[in-house]
Amino acid sequence: MAFTDDLRSIINANSMENGSNTPDWVLRDFLCDCLDAWNTATNARQDWYGPKLTDDERQAIADAIDVFAESAIHIDNDADRRRAETLRGLLRRLA
Repeated sequence: MAFTDDLRSIINANSMENGSNTPDWVLRDFLCDCLDAWNTATNARQDWYGPKLTDDERQAIADAIDVFAESAIHIDNDADRRRAETLRGLLRRLA
């Protein structure tokens, strides 16, 4: 409750309600609702993209992709190397 009380006091102390002739508690509730909506949106974005990986985790995935791409295609010429590079690129985009 302290945050909402502090926010209402800040709005009132700075006469922020005067510009719209809106009671300070209405502005407070609106701003708190905006913060809740922002938190919901950023959490949904995080759920969509998945957890953030550390540099070490990203490198481990890249190394595993390289090993897989090299072993998935027997490389003995330039065409095989290009196919391995294409596969590596696709897998990295999926990771």
